[in-house]
Amino acid sequence: MYQIVIKQGDLQDRQRHLRAVLREFVGTKVEITRSVNGKPFCRGGPYFSLSHSGSWLAIVVSSVQVGIDIEVMRPIRHQKKMSQRLFGTEFSAIEDFFDAFTRKEAMTKAFGFKLRSYPVSYPPCQVLSLAMYLPPALRGFWCAVGTAGHKPLLSSFHSH
Repeated sequence: MYQIVIKQGDLQDRQRHLRAVLREFVGTKVEITRSVNGKPFCRGGPYFSLSHSGSWLAIVVSSVQVGIDIEVMRPIRHQKKMSQRLFGTEFSAIEDFFDAFTRKEAMTKAFGFKLRSYPVSYPPCQVLSLAMYLPPALRGFWCAVGTAGHKPLLSSFHSH
């Protein structure tokens, strides 16, 4: 079971938005703490991930390990060099770069790694780009969600 919420909001209110989504998913108040790696989590579940770009927040809550990333597409200085370093290939199209970047960032968040320390061999997981599902207000953004071995159910995707 998954719930994906993308909403406009003040970055300072991200904890309030996250707690509201978690409360809706679980039906009760949850305690958020941090792992040894610094990844926030709820004792006893559910799993969740939070990302922000500009004034938009993306939150995903799940019964399995999960990560989400949202990015506003913007020119990247030394894009080809950066894509070679991060992905082992050069992306000349900005859409290809952000598709790969948000997918990789979603996977790293799902497993609690840092982007630069993500292992060469990936644990079993599924990653899905949400770019085609974003509402018109989010044109120019790229978003992806990654989970431990399961594909997200897009029937639970909401944007506010």
